[in-house]
Amino acid sequence: MTRLTHLARLCFIAALVLGALVSRHEAAELAQVRIGTARTMSDSGYYLADALGFFRDEGIAVTLTGFNSAAKMIVPLGTGELDVGGGTVSAALYNAVARGINLKIVADQASMKPGYGYSSLMVRKDLAKKLFI
Repeated sequence: MTRLTHLARLCFIAALVLGALVSRHEAAELAQVRIGTARTMSDSGYYLADALGFFRDEGIAVTLTGFNSAAKMIVPLGTGELDVGGGTVSAALYNAVARGINLKIVADQASMKPGYGYSSLMVRKDLAKKLFI
């Protein structure tokens, strides 16, 4: 092996080591954000952004936690176990607000165009007549 080949190999190894150190250093500097999802189609943006590296590109490391409903996210949001939650309004949300738990609604995650809704409200027929007629 020539001296130049040996030097080239050492430079390559040094570059790999430095790259690994820089990557480890960058990972330590990523802001940790814990996101709760209700595992609905409107949560797909979180999963896609994470898989495509968009969060990492912005200096964010996310942990995605699935819940059976948005209502189940309220306690972890109120206690600081979650930073962000995506879901819909529920009795749990209204109760948290009534108790003074510090939650903020900052944006809607989905919208419902006429004829394309995904949320529903169920009311007994006798009450519906009183309420909506």
